[in-house]
Order: sequence, then structure tokens, then C-alpha cells
Amino acid sequence: MEILKTFAPLFLAVLAVLLTLSFVLAICRGAPFVPTGQEKVFRMLKLAALKKGETLVDLGSGDGRFVLLAAEKGARAIGVELNWVLVLWARLRIWAAGLGDVARIVRSNVLTYDLRGVDVVICYLSPEMNKKLQAKLERELKPGARVLTNTFSFKGWKASARDEKEKLFVYTTGKIRESKRTKS
Repeated sequence: MEILKTFAPLFLAVLAVLLTLSFVLAICRGAPFVPTGQEKVFRMLKLAALKKGETLVDLGSGDGRFVLLAAEKGARAIGVELNWVLVLWARLRIWAAGLGDVARIVRSNVLTYDLRGVDVVICYLSPEMNKKLQAKLERELKPGARVLTNTFSFKGWKASARDEKEKLFVYTTGKIRESKRTKS
């Protein structure tokens, strides 16, 4: 019992340092965790016109709130998150909700995760990350896939739907590519 009293504070201190480090590293990489309010999550999924059976990928999924709601609506939902603390937390939330058969969180970099076959992509990333991601989205997404961004739009893309009040933008990949061809 004496050992427990001695090592418990040390364990908690080490855990606190590791948690702090994980969030500081995320900020340094340009991807801080900024949660989206639940009402806005509902609005975004409605604007994206997510249908039952579609595949949704949330890039920078944080605590998994989009993944959980999309799975509850009948989609196959995948969260891509680099922060191991948020990955563990989101996986725990998925398990507690009993959605492990249709929802999952992968620990991966959003710039390297394969998006082929995805119907809807959610992005609440910095303008710099959107710029890095833009060519990948054009290259990997099938025509008709929707990309929904929160706050930061994609430069040079024409939104197929938008919510000016909430600063939400939906892009449909086939329409993006067609508009680029007509300008050439």
C-alpha cells in the first residue's frame, strides 16, 4: 500500500506530461483540437447530404463526434486522427455507443490516408492544411463525392452548397473538375 501511495502521484504526473505533450505537438504540426459544437455537427451532416450506407471520413476527427453521428445515421464512418490521446478517447466513445461494426478511428496522418471510395469527407482544418490536402482530394475522390469544410474554404474550388452564417462549404468533386476544365 505504501508503494501505491508513492507511485500514484508520480504516475499521474507522467500521464499529465504525456497528455500535455500530445496536444502541444498537435498544435505545432498545425492541427490543434478545436471541437465543433453538436448543433453545427448536425447541420454539417445535413448539408453534406449524407445517405445511409455511404462512407464518411472525418480528417482530423478529434474526439470522434462526426464519426459517431454519421454511424448513428447509417453511414460507414471513419475518423483519421494523429493525436493518440484523442484516438483512444474516440475509440472508447465508439465502443460505449456500440457502433464498432460501422465506426472506427485510425491513427494516421490526413495527408497520407487513402480516400479512394469515400463518399463524404469532413475537414475542419487550417487553411495551410487545406492547401496541402486539396490536390490529394482531387486526385483520390471519385466523381460525386462531397467535401465539407468548416470555416476555411478551398481556394479555386466552387462550392456546390454553402451556409454563409455557419461558414460551411460543400464541394462536389465532379463539379470541381468540370469547372476547372471549362476555364482552361
